[in-house]
Amino acid sequence: MCALLTSAEIEAVHGESVKETKPSVQPSSSFLMSQCFFRTASFDKSVSLVLFTPDPAKPSVPGPREYWQKQFHPPEQAQKEKEKDEPAAGQAKGKRRGAREGVAQWIRRATSMWPA
Repeated sequence: MCALLTSAEIEAVHGESVKETKPSVQPSSSFLMSQCFFRTASFDKSVSLVLFTPDPAKPSVPGPREYWQKQFHPPEQAQKEKEKDEPAAGQAKGKRRGAREGVAQWIRRATSMWPA
């Protein structure tokens, strides 16, 4: 996992060499979370790389791609959005949603995965 990013790449971007590399793997509810921490002399320039992969011990659990699809693009939400975007029969198209409203909806969807 730590081979996905090299010390040379980190140094090229941050201007500091990597002093220590720490790999770790932790199981989560449905996935394995592989992490690689690249510590530089200035801690604020250190890099943490995280990769979620399906847990082979739980083959019946949906993988990361299915989890993402379910969290951010559920079928019922797509249907609601389609209905909201289509004008009712005999009704002229109104104003398009403003950018702010679209961003607010994206934030609501994105934050819905975290418990309140």
